[in-house]
Amino acid sequence: SSDVCSSDLIRRSLNGTGAAAVVMGRRRRGKTSLLVTLARDPEIRSKYCIVEDSIEHRPFESYLSVLQHLGGLLDRATNMLGIDANSVRTLLSQAPSGWEQVQQWLSETSASLPKQVHILLLLDEFQKWLSALRTEQRRDLLGTLRGLTKNRPADSRLSVSIVVAGLSNLRDFIQCSLDFQTAFDTYELRQFNAAETETLVRSNTSIDFDLRTVERMRQLSGGNSFLINLLGNDIAELLRAERRTYCFPADVESVVASQLERGEDSKVWKYLQYLLRLDEEDSGAQIPEFGSVVALAKTLKQGASMRAYAGLQEIAEYVEAAGVQCNHDTLQVHLMKAVRNELVERTGQRYGIISGWLCEWLFVMGNLVPIK
Repeated sequence: SSDVCSSDLIRRSLNGTGAAAVVMGRRRRGKTSLLVTLARDPEIRSKYCIVEDSIEHRPFESYLSVLQHLGGLLDRATNMLGIDANSVRTLLSQAPSGWEQVQQWLSETSASLPKQVHILLLLDEFQKWLSALRTEQRRDLLGTLRGLTKNRPADSRLSVSIVVAGLSNLRDFIQCSLDFQTAFDTYELRQFNAAETETLVRSNTSIDFDLRTVERMRQLSGGNSFLINLLGNDIAELLRAERRTYCFPADVESVVASQLERGEDSKVWKYLQYLLRLDEEDSGAQIPEFGSVVALAKTLKQGASMRAYAGLQEIAEYVEAAGVQCNHDTLQVHLMKAVRNELVERTGQRYGIISGWLCEWLFVMGNLVPIK
């Protein structure tokens, strides 16, 4: 799968001359697990002073707070190495220009080291560093991170590797710095393909899955490993209760119906709601294209239909027939944005929802709203 491949490539870089990498993907794609795997790797641990970081609070609200946080991480590295050095956090608080203070820390730390030392920063939820910053602030911060990893003097005893992980919106946030994009390798964790989905489903060897069951689980999950595991856990619980090991398509539908009956208390719906909010945050506003995705779901499911795709004209006619306004151009823009955000897939001029489970939920829970 893409997360295993990315982990192997980054590990290879770390075991060589060092790494500068960005790992991005939608929520629950395995980004955090990848960082944990790197941090626990015995070969990497023997070579690097590792500093792990994850932001659990809301995004940083100012450039100064981001710089202070970076300074705190570099101070942690200094303390772990047992070096008596000026606090980078304090330096950045007093004169927050960024790179100049970090460069001073690099030079002073390198000069105080008796031998070559390698630091590895593993930064999770990195989109929270950037989302509230202005474009020029993002550029300055990304330039500072690039400076940490690249263009060190040949006689420097200190090297810094950085692996950042975050949501797919990192793709947009890093566009402001060509230097950063050139210096950092980018890995995008995508949904599982059919073969990877089947491998994950069948990893539970206590259950015999009907071929039709595997395909239905793939269709419902859209290749989302988190949803595959949720489905698998519910199916395992159902089969244990009935004391059997063979899973039929009807068992999958029973699990889906059970989750739908729970409404907003369903763990599936709670997860899917993340995908429908800006930046996938609890506090994020609903994505602008939400109404258009609901319209697509209801078009696909109308009259108990099981169609996979619908055209723009068909969707617009369904919305308008319900007495709701629908601007055709806006509908197209919304659906194309949903394609980019991996909610919707496009084949020719027709659109479908990647996750069948999301389609089921939007059909039941979503209301048609004007598409202006």
